[in-house]
Amino acid sequence: VVVILAGYEEEMNVFFESNPGFKSRVPITFHFDDYTCSDLMHIAKLKLGKADINLPTSPTGADDYERKWPNGANVVEATTRLMSTRILQEPVQPTAKELLANKEKWVIEYTTLKQQDLVVTANELAEGTLGRTCAKDGMVAMLTEAIAAGELRSFLGKDEPPGKQLFQIASKVRSAESDLGQLSDQTEVVQVCKRELKALSDAAQVQVAKLCGAGTVEGSLRSYASKLDPTKVLERSMATALATSAGSIESLISLLTSFEDVQLDSQLAAPFCTGCSTTCEEAMADL
Repeated sequence: VVVILAGYEEEMNVFFESNPGFKSRVPITFHFDDYTCSDLMHIAKLKLGKADINLPTSPTGADDYERKWPNGANVVEATTRLMSTRILQEPVQPTAKELLANKEKWVIEYTTLKQQDLVVTANELAEGTLGRTCAKDGMVAMLTEAIAAGELRSFLGKDEPPGKQLFQIASKVRSAESDLGQLSDQTEVVQVCKRELKALSDAAQVQVAKLCGAGTVEGSLRSYASKLDPTKVLERSMATALATSAGSIESLISLLTSFEDVQLDSQLAAPFCTGCSTTCEEAMADL
């Protein structure tokens, strides 16, 4: 009996790490390099060729679509489906007589993708990839709400801070923006995601200022520190307030550090809460 385990590299690593003794029982590992954009485009052209479908003529040449058609091999079926839908929905359809009279023209018309087919496909892919994540009840919005409400600690619980997840989301937004930007104006889902990520950064900055201080804002932690008298017994109400604030700040620092560890800024148009984790660490040290 031969058992073959296959999957994406990162997910497979997580799978093996879930049981330290399991990896030693899988003696042979093969790593397959990712396809390059040229590889994907070549596969896409082969699939289109088998379906007798041609790419549209680009002003800068047919090969220009190698840069503009995201993940070509993965969207051939979607593109041809949407192309068929467009043709069927044309307001004016040729008659049988017109088809026979100019057969060559209509063959080209019905077997050649148009720029709008690529645009609609890219938009559909972006919506499918990012729509749920950036929705009002999606992960980014829920995290933003938890930070703004000062409930980050209970929101995270015992889970790891979602640094990797946010990096992947930001990376997908950046890729979609790049791909769609070359084809057409930005789609709504990309703009929504950018706004949600900006709202997340703003919420973190507000909470850092509130708890740790920023600029002329003292922050609750530094305020408590200025009121403490080391010669007196700590009042119960002050102890409770300090514990709550310190717990919130620890969760916030953990979250911000996870963003720094994965270099989230590299995927964003603007830095994410610059210096926030340092500000809070200094406030904790002062306390």
